[in-house]
Amino acid sequence: MIKPMLIAIFAISCIIALGVLLITFAVYLWKKFLRLIPQKMQSPVTILCIIALCVSLVVYVNASWEQFTYDYHMNQVPRSLGNVKIVYAKEKLGEFWKGENTNGVIAYQLSPETVKEIEEKGMNDFAEFFAKKAPAGIKDKRPIHERWIPTPVADTSKLLDRVVNEFCVVKNNFLATYLNRRYCVGVKTEPEIEAQINQALSTPGSYYTHRQSGSVFIIAPKISRAFFIYVY
Repeated sequence: MIKPMLIAIFAISCIIALGVLLITFAVYLWKKFLRLIPQKMQSPVTILCIIALCVSLVVYVNASWEQFTYDYHMNQVPRSLGNVKIVYAKEKLGEFWKGENTNGVIAYQLSPETVKEIEEKGMNDFAEFFAKKAPAGIKDKRPIHERWIPTPVADTSKLLDRVVNEFCVVKNNFLATYLNRRYCVGVKTEPEIEAQINQALSTPGSYYTHRQSGSVFIIAPKISRAFFIYVY
């Protein structure tokens, strides 16, 4: 009983010491920064303006990154699917110095109108029909027409560009294997999303396309979902 208490006390002490160290360092940097400002300008109003400017810069950078990420996710959706809504996103930024890859899973909600048309026409006929009527010259980076393969997928290993070793393979789980396929460091997704993707590929009624960029796009009309899976 005493040993766990000593470990807890030691851990708390380390956290407090680290906090004090960070605060001390922040105060040191702040004083260094104030020395760069002329004495006459070191009024409370000036200081508040500088703080407000820094905060605004951080907010702007964060908002810009979120917008960039959102645009990237939406640009992967075939234009024929119309307006979709992102309902799930899980990504892992690979640590390049370790040789890891960036990978992720994005899930989209399809509209009832789109689902109805896909079920009536089939994805290839629907995409071809849309491509013919798609207006030319508009600034839309989304793909217009791709070759869609109906499910079920007889051999999901054909969707993998390469598997480094057998430890990267997750039996009966295409998604986990796909995300692991290079260095066994795929992002961990929620069981519900994982089950939806694996079921969509293993049962009739869905469509997929394998892109050269190292990604797979899956359309599952039965559950009104589309999925973008990538490993770069």
